Amino acid sequence: RPYLANITDKNILQGATWHHYYGDGSTWKVADFMNVQTLDSFVSAANQAIGIAKDYGKGVPIILGETGSGYNGYENALA
Repeated sequence: RPYLANITDKNILQGATWHHYYGDGSTWKVADFMNVQTLDSFVSAANQAIGIAKDYGKGVPIILGETGSGYNGYENALA
């Protein structure tokens, strides 16, 4: 959001795409993939995306463009 703070036209967005990853897959263990609090982070991230779209786009469509369990690859045993 910090880079959006300088926008004066609050209706500038025509659509919003966001990506969500649960964490750094290269450091995760099996338990991390099954942690409910980790999985619930999706809800928080989705609400943040919705808030940004409301603040800067007034009802524009929001597209989940990319998601995955983790970024940065995985340990061999988890891949």
